[in-house]
Amino acid sequence: MMQTALQRTPHRAARALLAALACLVLAPLAQAQTPDYEHKYEVEMAGQTAGEMTVTQQTEGDEITTTMSMRFELNRGATGLTISMGSEFVESTRGEPIRMVTEQALGTMPTSITYVWKEDGITAVSSQGGQAMTNELPLPEGAWLTPSAAAAYVKARLAAGAESITVRTIEPTSDPTPIVVTRTDFEPTTIEIEGKQVPVTKCRATSSASPGAASTEYIDAAGMPVRSEIAMGGLSVVMTRTSGDVVIAAELAPELMVSTFVSPDRPIKNPRGTRRAIYRLSANAGERPSLPGTNVQHVKPDGDDAVRVLVDMNERTAADAGDINDADFLAATSTCNHSDELIVSLTAGALDGIVGQVEQAEALRRFVHSYINAKNLGVGFATASEVARTRSGDCTEHGVLLAAMLRAAGIPSRTAAGLVYADQFAGAESVFAYHMWTQALLPIGDTMTWVDLDATLPDATPFDATHIALGLSDLGDGAVDAGFMSIASLLGTLKIEVETIEWADE
Repeated sequence: MMQTALQRTPHRAARALLAALACLVLAPLAQAQTPDYEHKYEVEMAGQTAGEMTVTQQTEGDEITTTMSMRFELNRGATGLTISMGSEFVESTRGEPIRMVTEQALGTMPTSITYVWKEDGITAVSSQGGQAMTNELPLPEGAWLTPSAAAAYVKARLAAGAESITVRTIEPTSDPTPIVVTRTDFEPTTIEIEGKQVPVTKCRATSSASPGAASTEYIDAAGMPVRSEIAMGGLSVVMTRTSGDVVIAAELAPELMVSTFVSPDRPIKNPRGTRRAIYRLSANAGERPSLPGTNVQHVKPDGDDAVRVLVDMNERTAADAGDINDADFLAATSTCNHSDELIVSLTAGALDGIVGQVEQAEALRRFVHSYINAKNLGVGFATASEVARTRSGDCTEHGVLLAAMLRAAGIPSRTAAGLVYADQFAGAESVFAYHMWTQALLPIGDTMTWVDLDATLPDATPFDATHIALGLSDLGDGAVDAGFMSIASLLGTLKIEVETIEWADE
């Protein structure tokens, strides 16, 4: 059962990477208030056509609207997956933010969030399947520029011959938290587009939305991107402007599941029974992997290019003091809406007669494991509300539904994305597959501790020492993709050496 629900994480990492590249296109080196335009881009991933993106600008009266729509196809072994997302940013011709909309179709029920700027804050309304949730957010801290104002600033800096241009703006496919986009190393050159040599300016672009990932940009005389290339680890994404329709053949779409499996230097027997393990992780790129410490995971540098990871189920460390009263771990978000009436009802039924938060957390883990009865790889990244209704999905769906039900029970929760060992999965043997599970903040004795709960596992095995966490997320709007960016940098490059394994009966 666990093996059929393992592998969804690389697709979320790929989606995060695409969103990061899209933000560079949506913060173009263009003149402010240029004539309205429409630009289409072909999206290639791992050298294969994976999707398309369209960016438009429309001016009406004193409002400028920039929209982006993206659709791409991926294969997960023999299972195809379609993912789409879009955004709209409306601003005044004076550079004042008015409204921003983000849309995603990662499961069977599309979601949207509309952000409306007011004098004293932002009203965010998220909608999915006829349900709506409203949150009041503070205005972004510090100075930042809307896309038109940012473009005007960039234009002035280019005209002045700047060697580096940095702008702080908002990436519409995420949340209203400003990001920093920096472009350097400007160089005139030509590239071939649709059989023609096109004069462009080449530059290097980085974004705080995707730390560690630099994009190579080719911009035309108007300052608009003609081609963008970005690579993190072994995953590369190229977007090239096109004048025609993009043909996406689902059967030829890039495969991002089996190709991301990590084969360790030796197999692990009885993985579900492991209690303590030491691993050495390194990356082909030669940079030391960055992993979080958790309640059972302890990470130490091992030379310049590796880390040694101890996963010890027998010794749990206390949660950070800041986590204990952090409201984000109890918040209702578009991904983890624990105020959903169905989730509230399911939680109440699962906990009928069960007292004590530790016992309740385990009861909810077992409930989610049995409740999701269609364990498959055909779902992109469904919200907890969707999973509650479809009862379908893989590891990410198990993770977010359990996180929501924990919060509905008053138990702080978050998710961990990383790796788990499988004897056999999707035709491969003895591999670490990318995975997601849930953590609950629970009182263990006199200490508040993050406890790992994997709802893809059966009753007898709530967790084991073959889980290696690579990133953590509070499932806040915009935070999910940020958490998966740490994984994107390791796809296709990670090496794992198994140094020590201990089992429960030892």
